[in-house]
Amino acid sequence: MNRSDLNKSRDNKNNFTLLRLLAAYFVLISHSFGVLQKPLEQPALWYNGKNIIFSGVGLSVFFTISGFLVTQSLFNSDSLKHYLWKRALRIFPALVVANLFCILLGCAITDLDLKDYLLNKETWTYLFKNSTLVINQFYLPGVFSNLKENTVNASLWTILIEVECYIVLCLGAWHIVARKWLYLSCFILFEALRVYTTVLNSFHVNGLDLYGIFTFGTYFYLGSLLYVFKDDIRFKWFYANILMAIALATVYTFLESITISVFFAYCFIIIGTSKAIVNLKGYDFSYGIYLYAFPIQQLVVSYFGYSINVWFHIAISALLATILGFLSWNFVEKPFLQKKTLVR
Repeated sequence: MNRSDLNKSRDNKNNFTLLRLLAAYFVLISHSFGVLQKPLEQPALWYNGKNIIFSGVGLSVFFTISGFLVTQSLFNSDSLKHYLWKRALRIFPALVVANLFCILLGCAITDLDLKDYLLNKETWTYLFKNSTLVINQFYLPGVFSNLKENTVNASLWTILIEVECYIVLCLGAWHIVARKWLYLSCFILFEALRVYTTVLNSFHVNGLDLYGIFTFGTYFYLGSLLYVFKDDIRFKWFYANILMAIALATVYTFLESITISVFFAYCFIIIGTSKAIVNLKGYDFSYGIYLYAFPIQQLVVSYFGYSINVWFHIAISALLATILGFLSWNFVEKPFLQKKTLVR
């Protein structure tokens, strides 16, 4: 990456916002097939006997870009306190409001009496657990009980992994991250553990989604590494082709999950740091769309039933989620992000 690319990643004259927006819609598309009980009918890329679905690509984009930009934020912060403050402003205000939205939505559609709903302990543990990210709670009492799957917001589990990545980055901040070769060595150890636990074996730890942590933690880590080594790496499609060849050469080996992740992450950053296709500076609706999409999708299928055309479901859900994402960005996220300098 040359200096002009780095400057573009700082001043938003790049494609990161566009990529995040597309990633949010990719996740929405997959979820529509899921909530309509048609997961096997969604369009997917076929790779080595596995389907690469829209949501998988979207989440990989989110975590790669997050790793890149959050590491940039870490290096540009005045202190670790400043870094954590900026991360908290980015995640929690919009998250709390989205959780409150779901509780208010529940007031209108719950099968319980309104008084019983509001006095039910699970109504308020939903707000507390999902807003503090201690643990996820996916259900509200009597809400979406007419559906085959009454999850209120299935997207929240990735927010928990995202915050865990922030914390790990913070803990290793100056002692490891700033020492880039040590940081790379830690990545190799992380991937060795990933292969041993999730590829060669099927380890399970109660309360931990090892597959999610290792898969999307890998993309976050790769994005972070690509920023740390930005002065040593050339972001060119020629090298992306080499990485693709390596990924194809390692098919059917235990290295496959690593090489394909490296290839995709590298491509995401090439696209992200390229000259902006569309200038979306000041219009970062992706987080809001991601937070509101699933409850809206559940609401749509609750109203229209399972016979609704899946693409109509996607269209109306995307429209409503975009409106809520617009409101979230302009009235919650953007005002709070303007308070970044209050803590140094």
